[in-house]
Amino acid sequence: DIHFEPVVPLPDLVELRTGEEDEEALFCHRAKLCLFDSHNKQWKERAIGDIKILKHKTRPCCFRVLMRRDQVHKIACNHSITEFTKLSPLSTSSNSLTWKALDFSEGRSSPEAFAVRFKNAEIMDTFAKVFEDCRLAVVDSGSQTVGSERNGELEEKQPDEDTTKEDEEEEEEDIDEEEEYEDEDDEHGEDIMFEKRITLAVQKPGGGGYEHLGMGNLRMVYDDSCFGARIRVIADDGSVLCDNIVAVQTCLRTERLQAYWTAVDMSLDPHTRRHFQATFSSSAAIAEFSRIFAEAKELAVNSSIVETIDEPPSRPK
Repeated sequence: DIHFEPVVPLPDLVELRTGEEDEEALFCHRAKLCLFDSHNKQWKERAIGDIKILKHKTRPCCFRVLMRRDQVHKIACNHSITEFTKLSPLSTSSNSLTWKALDFSEGRSSPEAFAVRFKNAEIMDTFAKVFEDCRLAVVDSGSQTVGSERNGELEEKQPDEDTTKEDEEEEEEDIDEEEEYEDEDDEHGEDIMFEKRITLAVQKPGGGGYEHLGMGNLRMVYDDSCFGARIRVIADDGSVLCDNIVAVQTCLRTERLQAYWTAVDMSLDPHTRRHFQATFSSSAAIAEFSRIFAEAKELAVNSSIVETIDEPPSRPK
C-alpha cells in the first residue's frame, strides 16, 4: 500500500460548537435587522441574515431570538423571550415588526430596540405567531427566566418579575415609528480604504469567458460590523454590481491592468459565488488595489472571517 506522511503535522480536529446544539429552531428565515439609535433618533441597519426563534430541548419554556450576520456568522441579536417582550407593527413598513429586549450579542446585557423586516407579510405573520406563542408559554409557566447568552450558551438567572420588567423598560426614550426606516443598505460604520473607477466583468456560467457588467466605482471599505473589509462596485446609475466580504480564502490575481478574484456576491438574492474581473485605468491604480487587498486579507485573518472554500480565479479564455 502507498503511504504518504504529511510534510506539516496537522492539529487534532476540533469540534465546532455554536451553542445551538441543545435547542430546536421553531422559526428560521432570512431578514434585515435594525437597531434604534437613540442619539440620532433613527433606525440603523444591524445585520442581514437568518433570524431564529429557538426553544431549549430540556429547559421548559426557555426561548430566545438569535440572529447571525451572513458569511461572518457574528451574533447580531441574542435575547430571551420573556413575558414583557412584545411585538409591535412598524407603521412605515408593512413587512416589519419592532420590540424591546435585553440583548446579549456583545457578551453583556444591553437594552435595545429592534426592528426586523421580512420579504413579505406572510413570513412576518409566521414570525409574529411563533414569537407570541413562545411569550404566552412563558407567561403560562408562571416563572420568568432571563437568559444571559454568552458565547451562544444560556446561563439561567431567576430575577423577580419587577426587576425583569424594569430592565427591559430601561430604555424608555420614545421611539417614533414614523422615523424613516431605511430600505437601502446604509453605509454607517464603514471607512473607505480604496476607491477607483473600473470596468467590471463576471465569468459566464459554466466557466466560459467574461461578460461585461458595467463601469463604476470600486470601493474597498472597512466594515466595523464584522471587523473586516468588503468590496463594493457601484454603477453610474447607482445600482450595486458587486458586494462581497474579503474572507481568509479570498484570493487576488492580477495581470497587467486586470484583477481577478472569487467571492460570494451579496448583491444577488440568493447570494451567489462569482468570478470577478476588474479592469483599472493604470498600473499604479491596480498596484494600490493589490496593496489594500493584502491589508484586507490581514483583517480577515485577525477577525477569523471565513466563508466556504474559495476557488482560484479562472483565467480568461
